[in-house]
Amino acid sequence: WFAIGPGDRLADEGVVRLRGGAFFDRDESFALVAHADGGHTLSSVSRALSGAFAFEAVWRYDAAWNGIGAQAVGVANGKPIEIEITTDDDRATVHVMQDGTRLPVKSFALPAGAMIDIEPAALPTFTMLRRYDAMRGGVQSTPWIGRSATRDSVLTHGVAHTRLLGEQIVGGRTVLH
Repeated sequence: WFAIGPGDRLADEGVVRLRGGAFFDRDESFALVAHADGGHTLSSVSRALSGAFAFEAVWRYDAAWNGIGAQAVGVANGKPIEIEITTDDDRATVHVMQDGTRLPVKSFALPAGAMIDIEPAALPTFTMLRRYDAMRGGVQSTPWIGRSATRDSVLTHGVAHTRLLGEQIVGGRTVLH
């Protein structure tokens, strides 16, 4: 999926426990690698407590936290699924193999600065906090594209709004919320 190269370092890792809706209750283990060129790779393993889905995914970002690609492989609703989202200048392309069948490729305009998501993974949304400009403050908007692993759905022009409510130190690290 990705390699840790010279000058790369593990920037963060842990487990996020998400609760609040039976189908989507899950644990996501993750690792965030900071690359020597300033870019980042986020990897995660997401498993629904209900057994409805389990998948591994990798998202790649440039130095400005712009999404440049994502891949996922796993099982959703009892069927194997593979997803790849690639970007090329101003276009995004979504490739999906579901239960042994290659679905039609979807290609669409890529909004500048778009975050790439593979739902139901929650971790890509945390990249919005890493991009948040605390000096500017207020509500900040992030373009959002993605593909669902649990439904036949592609998001082509979403917008996520973020507002920083505060910061706290947890385990020696600053956490934004």
